[in-house]
Amino acid sequence: MVLCTLLLMWAIPKLNAQVTFNGTLESDPISVCDGSNQPLQVDFTVGQATNNPISVSVVLADGIEYDGGLSIVSSNPAGAYVIEEDNIANPANPTFSIRHADNSPIGIGENVVFTFDRKANCTAYQNACGVS
Repeated sequence: MVLCTLLLMWAIPKLNAQVTFNGTLESDPISVCDGSNQPLQVDFTVGQATNNPISVSVVLADGIEYDGGLSIVSSNPAGAYVIEEDNIANPANPTFSIRHADNSPIGIGENVVFTFDRKANCTAYQNACGVS
């Protein structure tokens, strides 16, 4: 099961999976060019059972980068999930893997809320405002 999300200064889901996003995927404003980071929370419900981990591929806007802080905030069933970095070689396009802690199948209606930190480097301002 693959979950693709386009996360800009706000976030827009682009799905290649059977999940439903809960709430909005808009993020809080992020400081640019100062090295600080801002968490982004993603909340989804599984719509199709799977025996495999859920792969989450995140595409961040130009100048926005993954900055660690990956964790499960909550899940239903509670405490059932583990999230791991699959590939963070490109911080603008990290991939995560979500699975049950005991490797059991993921069922329909299960809910996962996870968060990660992202930061905006100086090119984020340049790209957003057209400044060179």
